[in-house]
Amino acid sequence: MDRQARLESYFDFTEDDLKHNGLGQVTGRQKQALQEKTKKEAIRLFGVFAGLAVVFIFLDRVKFSSSSSPLSWLLPTVLIGVAVVSILLRIIKRANITLTSVSGRVDFVWKEEKIYDMENLNRNLVTRRLKMQVGGRSFDADAALKNIIEAGTNVRFHVTGGGDIVSAEFLDNPKE
Repeated sequence: MDRQARLESYFDFTEDDLKHNGLGQVTGRQKQALQEKTKKEAIRLFGVFAGLAVVFIFLDRVKFSSSSSPLSWLLPTVLIGVAVVSILLRIIKRANITLTSVSGRVDFVWKEEKIYDMENLNRNLVTRRLKMQVGGRSFDADAALKNIIEAGTNVRFHVTGGGDIVSAEFLDNPKE
């Protein structure tokens, strides 16, 4: 499988999709895939927040054993509210399917991010995430993408206003 075919498989697009994307259009198939991706993310995000709410309710019942605790329903309600707002904001962002393209030499870098340690709130954990940088933009990446695109390769990506890469093409002479 050549490099372009591997890109098509990775980002799930066809030659026809790429032609339409080059004209600034998102195909119906791509719109449907974006909607499915958004739906899955929304369900996952809601599940995480709902799970946290259930844990808080359980801990509150064990600790106070009466329903008159001020945390009984306030904190879970706030968590569910935050989940709903987060989901709505993500859906609104993803609804922007206007296309832009970004092209240039690709570079892969590891970015360190500090996150709070849930077991010890006075401490941060440092995580490393692989990022792909191209044309002044940065995207999350993984080892599979790094195996398809070599650092320094000239590539054009078609990106929605919501930040999703819908197609890509090599601008250099293909290396098999």
